Amino acid sequence: MSYTNEQLAIMALYGIPGVGVRIFRALVGMAGSAQAALENAAELALQLKTKPPQAVLDDLAKPPRLNAIPEALEKCGARAVFLGGEGYPQRLSEIDDPPPLLYVKGALPESSAMLAVVGSRAGTRAGLEAAKKLSEAAVLAGAVVVSGGARGVDTAAHMGALSACGRTVAVLPCGINACYPQENAELFRRIEEKGAIVTECAPGAPVLKGNFHLRNRIISGLATAVMVVEAEEKSGAMITMGFAAAQGRPLLAVPGAIMSPFAQGPHSLLKKGAAPVYDAETLLKILGLGTSPGAPKTPHRPPDETEQAILALLRRGDQSLNDIVTELGISAQGATVKLTGMTLDGIITVLPGNRYGFIYDSQTQP
Repeated sequence: MSYTNEQLAIMALYGIPGVGVRIFRALVGMAGSAQAALENAAELALQLKTKPPQAVLDDLAKPPRLNAIPEALEKCGARAVFLGGEGYPQRLSEIDDPPPLLYVKGALPESSAMLAVVGSRAGTRAGLEAAKKLSEAAVLAGAVVVSGGARGVDTAAHMGALSACGRTVAVLPCGINACYPQENAELFRRIEEKGAIVTECAPGAPVLKGNFHLRNRIISGLATAVMVVEAEEKSGAMITMGFAAAQGRPLLAVPGAIMSPFAQGPHSLLKKGAAPVYDAETLLKILGLGTSPGAPKTPHRPPDETEQAILALLRRGDQSLNDIVTELGISAQGATVKLTGMTLDGIITVLPGNRYGFIYDSQTQP
């Protein structure tokens, strides 16, 4: 994919570590263009009201090679879309601090109903099941599910969307050529096929604490409504809900057990007027969607030899990825591919703590 000189400069300037939206805007505003700003970044930065840290100033004095990011994008099959340009999500462009560009893998869907689903990385089995089933119902009724690709509720939400053959978007806190968390590599591959992986972080950018806040505002910024399933009161999911409130997005919360720490976040929002989501029917009504037709019920394909071994192991009790790898003597990558496929087929389920459990029904009974 070819880019204009100005687009190359935008990628290079915004890809400098420590250059966030505000510094980027200030530099471009003073220089008149990203090209001019990149050429004089070190001098311009000294004129900013809030001086960047010395490390950022040092990086601004060493402009990166203009073609470095496009080459990295081509290598991993990604592309850049720019604020105000073709392919950039209209809804995201309307928030207070939209990223000047996004890096994308897959087809970034736009929909009148985009449900962001957030929650704990270590919730309860009931919470993960709620995230999966509600996401499944939403996409069957025509919505797109947006989440952060993390362990726990995020993974369950993406799984629910994919299991119903729906569209879903994962927003990363790192470069588009990275995978975080690593065990979701197969999940991300499937998300890319049915939706998109997006980030504002330049290729090669590591997972940093501050990147999660940036990621969270994009999750809510893409959405028409934001739902929290399980979250402690002080958590990343609640930060996303804060961004959603500031952006004017409707807030939804799934009630939980009153003594559970994972119900504190949703219940605090319910006290402040968030819409309670008791079931799929309630969710679809809030989203302004018709009744979900229900998940397509197709017979499970016959499990292969490795899948049969995994099922036999899970019939003995819930297992972690490491347990399965050790017990069966297979690679972690191979096990993850099988487990992801079996979860999407509805044969097994993902549990808190990155564990897997057997689902007993008429098609999986021994």
